[in-house]
Order: sequence, then structure tokens, then C-alpha cells
Amino acid sequence: MRSNYIGHLFIALIVIFFLTNVNGAISWFASVDGWEIYRESGTVGFDMEGHVTGKISSINVTPDGRSIGGYHSRYANAGLNDVRIEDRTGAYEGSFEYSESLYLRSSAKEEVKREVIKPRGEAKYIFNYYELWPVIIGSVREVRYAGTGINDREFAGNNLDYIGSGFLYNTELSKINIRDLKLERMNMTVIASDDGVERVIFQPTKNTSVFIDAEATGVTRLKYRQVASDQKTIFSEGDEHISGTNRQRTVIQMSTVHKRD
Repeated sequence: MRSNYIGHLFIALIVIFFLTNVNGAISWFASVDGWEIYRESGTVGFDMEGHVTGKISSINVTPDGRSIGGYHSRYANAGLNDVRIEDRTGAYEGSFEYSESLYLRSSAKEEVKREVIKPRGEAKYIFNYYELWPVIIGSVREVRYAGTGINDREFAGNNLDYIGSGFLYNTELSKINIRDLKLERMNMTVIASDDGVERVIFQPTKNTSVFIDAEATGVTRLKYRQVASDQKTIFSEGDEHISGTNRQRTVIQMSTVHKRD
């Protein structure tokens, strides 16, 4: 009787796993009875440095003196394998100074491994996935502004954890933001029975660090969250708002370690 039930369980579960490599980007996908995961990375190196100093001002665009108002806009995204940073800046007329350095390294040379376990005497299966695709991102940004108004936002995300800051409606802003994000490896376990997927355990070994030192005159917002391996339970989170002239100095560091070979 027990052997018939286990045979039915094996047939009822739809299990898919495949690895692809297209134009240097490598990805893998797995599915167990409706649960899915998709991961993408590559072996990449990227470095950037930049510095801008000047005055944002209106310019004449026609011989008869028609002008358009001065405006500065910038956005930047960088990331692989769910480790990413995002920046947004919009500024009106005023003095402006900006500098940035960015360092990104990733490797996707190791094969993603899958293991299927059938515990003796139990009507369930355990699917283990082992990914060794490390990513490192380091970023330093400095902004100094005085003028009509500036909005500046920054975000750091690392496999469901994140830290974000926003400096809005400022006539004066001076800030430095240092971000250090690391992903070493990721282990995933899916436990399924005849009724479907019972539990998913997401276990990346990662570290996310952000340092902010800023003086602002508008609205300042800081938001962060760190989640547990069940992808639902929140270890820590916060959402802070400050309006008016303020000085903020913040250090946030999040890390999880799952050393399973």
C-alpha cells in the first residue's frame, strides 16, 4: 500500500530543471509542481569613475533669444544575480558637483547542481539546488548642490534584502553614500508531497552594507528590510521620514551565512 502511494507521488509532481548559456549570459530555471525559480548571471568585470562640476542654468536655443530652463537628469542601474544598485537624480538650476566610482565583479563558471532526496518512510521528496555564482558590487557617490531644487534617490538590493534612501525637494544637499554588496553562494531547498510544495527554503550567503552621511533641507527618507529563508518572515525593517533641515549619518549592515556544501 505504501509503495503504491509513493509511486503516485512521483508521477503527480512535475519537475523541471535546465541550464542555458546565451551570448555570455548564463541562467538556470527550476520548477516543482507550480513553484518556479529563475536565476541569471555571467562572468563580468566592470569599473567606472566620473566627476562633474558646474552650474545648471538655462540656455538660449534660438537666435531670437528663446531659452529653456536648466535641468540635470541621471539614472544608473548595475547588477547581476539579484544583486543590484540603482541611482536616480534630478536637479534644477543651481551649482552642482558630482563624483562616483563603481566596481562590479561576478563569476558564473561553476555548474549549478541539483540533488533529489526521498526520505525513507516518508511520502515526500526534497529537492536541493546549489549555486556558486558570486557577485561583488562596490559604489561610492558624492553629491553637492545649492539651487532651485534637487531630488536624489539610491537603492541597494541583495537577494530580497534592500536598503533605499531618498532626498527630495532640497535647495541644498551635501551627501556621500558608500555601498558594499556581496553574494557568495545560494542554496535552495524545496520540500514537496503529493499535495504539492510544502516548504521552500532560500539560503543565500550574502552581505549588504550602506553608509550615508548627508546634510539636506527637504524631505529625507530611509527604508530597509531583511528577510528570512522562508522569504516571508521579516528579520528587520524600518521606514524613516525627516522633513526640514537635517543631518543624517547612518550605517546599516545585513548578512546571512549558509555554509552547506
